[in-house]
Amino acid sequence: MCGLLAIFRPGGIDDIEPSRLLALLAHRGPDAAATWFSHDRRVALGHQRLMIIAVSNAANQATLSAEEVEQELAELVPDMCAAR
Repeated sequence: MCGLLAIFRPGGIDDIEPSRLLALLAHRGPDAAATWFSHDRRVALGHQRLMIIAVSNAANQATLSAEEVEQELAELVPDMCAAR
């Protein structure tokens, strides 16, 4: 069980809001957490991790660069649309 967070705000996102919201998800995964912001701070992604199978910190989710996230989304979104 893990918790995921995604925020989009055209006016920008401060550091506090994702942290506050992830704290509400801490019961979903108290073992690790991370937050990522887009370069313009209009998008924030976060997760809480519960270690069940891979209990090493080496299995924590990687934080991608903005370019890597854009590349992943560019590949994922057309696939999702095609699946509908």
